This record gives sequence, structure tokens and C-alpha cells, in this order.
Amino acid sequence: MRGAESCALASIDSTRFWDTIPSRMFIKLDDFSNPNLKVRFVVEDSAFVAPGQIKTNSMFVALDIVRIDGYLKKEVVKEFDIIIFPNPATDELFIKYDPQLEQPFSYRIIDAQGRKVREATLKNSRINVRGLSPNIYFVQFYFDYGEPAKSYKFIKQ
Repeated sequence: MRGAESCALASIDSTRFWDTIPSRMFIKLDDFSNPNLKVRFVVEDSAFVAPGQIKTNSMFVALDIVRIDGYLKKEVVKEFDIIIFPNPATDELFIKYDPQLEQPFSYRIIDAQGRKVREATLKNSRINVRGLSPNIYFVQFYFDYGEPAKSYKFIKQ
């Protein structure tokens, strides 16, 4: 909805309809990372009086279903540090990382042309590279929320 549009408010089972309300107001909460976030809404009665109507002492507030399904742990991404070896590799890449990192995390292997050649979940601190042709590759590590945490270049002999 934009500008001065309004919408009709209906009950969940659509058997009752109420008056129209102004277009929705969206409040961005992305900048708040506190897991104990509290939200308070204050509405002035005059905000909902249409031109030509008499102001009453009643107030109306409508809230959509609010769901906070978690928050991104930015500090984990900053501290994500691993070592891959040997480089160049022939059969396997060994992965060394801080055991306190959240598990599991996934990896992708990308070739020099930018094509994804393999994707899997890291299970035992080893990545099998036997089937890859000799070339330059990149291995990208991901946490479960999908954003790449770090990329490393390696050579397959």
C-alpha cells in the first residue's frame, strides 16, 4: 500500500468487517540486535480521524502477526577463521578451525570460471578433491543461514 490508500479490516473467518484504516506503517527493526527486544506502540486518536468526522475518545490499533525468528550472530562471522592444507592438494584438503564455532557448516567448491563443482556439509574436517581436474579452485564456507563466511583459493594437482 502507498500514500493515502486504505484497506478494509476483516475478522480471520471473514464473517465481520470493520471500518477502513489508513495504509500500513512499517517499522524497520533490523538495526536492533538485542534478543530481549520490546516494542511499544503509541497511537494518537486524531491520527485516525477522517476529514469531516467528529473526533471521539476511542482509539484503534491493528497489528499484524509479529514473529521474531532469531537474530544474526555477526560476531561469529567476524571470528570465523580456518586453515586449509595442504595447498596444493592431490587427494584431500584438511580443514582446521576453532571447535567452538557453531556446527554444522557447509562448503562449496568453485572452479576458476566461477562454476560450482561441489557442495556439501563439512563432516570430518576433510574435503575429498580426488575427482577434480588439476586447476585453481576456491572453497567457500557457509553457516546454516546461507551467507558465505569465508573463501579460500587452493590448487588441485
